[in-house]
Order: sequence, then C-alpha cells, then structure tokens
Amino acid sequence: MEKTARTFSKLLEEELRDIILSNLNTHYQGTASGETFNKIGKTDIYIPFDNKAAYVAECKIWHGSKKFVEAIDQLCSYTTWRETKTSLIIFNKENKDFESLLDSIDQALNASDRCKNIIRLEHNQWQGIFSKESDSKDTLTINVMVYDLYIKQ
Repeated sequence: MEKTARTFSKLLEEELRDIILSNLNTHYQGTASGETFNKIGKTDIYIPFDNKAAYVAECKIWHGSKKFVEAIDQLCSYTTWRETKTSLIIFNKENKDFESLLDSIDQALNASDRCKNIIRLEHNQWQGIFSKESDSKDTLTINVMVYDLYIKQ
C-alpha cells in the first residue's frame, strides 16, 4: 500500500479494510470477514477457527493520539477470553510528518495503563500485552501496524 500510496490514499477506511480482507481470503478460503459481530460490537476483520476467533483486527485512519487510545479500548471490548491475537491497523492519510505520528503512537503505548509490555518490532510496528479491561488479569496481544498513505496534494 505504501509503495502505491497514490492509489490507496483516496480510499475510505472500509475500502482499505476490504482490500486487506480480499488478500486474507486467498489464504483463509473465504472465512475472513469484515464488520463481524463479536462480543459487544462489530470488528473490522474477523478470522474464525474452532468456534472462536483466531484473529480480530480493527482498522482506523489516524486522527490523533486520543482516537488511537480509544481504538485500543474498542479492540479490547470486542474480544472474549478465547481471543488473544489481535491487531490495530492504522492508516496515515493526512499527516505529512510520519515520524511525529510514530512518536505519538510510541508515547501513547508506553503511557497506556492497559499496556503491560510493549516492544517495537519495526519502524512502524509494535507488539504488546494489554489488559482486556481495567484492573483485569485477562490479557491479549495487540500488534499495532501503521501504514503511511500520505500524498502531498
């Protein structure tokens, strides 16, 4: 997506999600779905396996640190005790300073009360252990991936 950002930067969140889903379904034989009800809401990406979700993901357009933290809370609310592998996929379409955006994410993750352990895997990717709820011992792994689709107009 980043290599052809001019094409993808025009798309809405749902359209970007659908592209990811179409790729996932080449591997998961059509079982990956979008806007799938799970626990208390509809998750953007859902891959079932053995009567549970093997993978749950939320896609968001970057709109600042506050919305980012809300997205983590939203993702946590969509998981049950069985679902521990999740992703938060962020698309940058408006911020020309991608490095500043990545710094904001790094700061938000490290400041989060929910986050128990965070590792920066790549320049634009983190993996952490998060509490599913405040004061809960139940945890899940969240992979955060950020894609730069910004194109100067």
